[in-house]
Amino acid sequence: MPKIFQTLVIVILVSGCSSSERANVSENRDSSSYSVSDAQGHNELNSPQHARKPDLDKVFHALAGEWVSLRAARTLDRKRSVYAFLDESKGQRAVYLKITPDSTGYNLVYSYDLHDSGIHTIDSLAHESGEYRLFSGGTNLNERVKVLGQGDDMKLVWKYSTPSGVMVDTFASVNPSFEKFLGQSVMAGEYSDEDNNRIYFGEDGRAWWNGDSVNYRVGMDFLESRFDYFEVSTGEFGRESTVMYAYKWDGPKLYIYPTVSDDSIMWEPRKEPAHILARR
Repeated sequence: MPKIFQTLVIVILVSGCSSSERANVSENRDSSSYSVSDAQGHNELNSPQHARKPDLDKVFHALAGEWVSLRAARTLDRKRSVYAFLDESKGQRAVYLKITPDSTGYNLVYSYDLHDSGIHTIDSLAHESGEYRLFSGGTNLNERVKVLGQGDDMKLVWKYSTPSGVMVDTFASVNPSFEKFLGQSVMAGEYSDEDNNRIYFGEDGRAWWNGDSVNYRVGMDFLESRFDYFEVSTGEFGRESTVMYAYKWDGPKLYIYPTVSDDSIMWEPRKEPAHILARR
């Protein structure tokens, strides 16, 4: 399962909190893995001239992309459940960040439940005691960024507030996307079913499923269910046919269930699994 190592990390707080854990975290499970890293390898953030004269692009250019909370990622790795991954946040701690440039600065989207929970447009910075205070439209957001390390060991400490108070969380860059990161974390790998048929879930969103090459995606929306699920799509673009399956890990076995809807919008897995998979 997933590995997180040599990462560029983000931690968010608003006041008086200490830096959290190292970015270098390594976990191994079977033969599938993921990596979390600073794809651009920038290390100019800690150079003396930029520390004295903070510049928005120089700070945020290296951070553009998607990010996952390492705290939540460890839960995902341990339980292999996206639902448990989100439940870890209890709707109070960010599990996902996305940083993108726009015409006025950088948009920072943060999420507690994989829906866009909030957005800041960062248009200026102020340097203070080794940290950067963030501003939007001249308003102090009461959030701070601190950059530690260089290159692959670079860390970013982000201090942020929630309805429950000040939080400290460490984030790491995910490549190529957060959605594929989830698939790599919970399903990617090669399996055999009860009849020794090969079933394969790739890290790129492609799968060999019931004797056919298909696309799949791990579910991220739990408004209609409390069960982990994935979707299998076949057919040409714009004319795809999509089928939803629930999944559950039980020790080394991956149980896959057909799903059924009730009279509302809710759905649930059938009682008997369609496949019981073991890694090859």
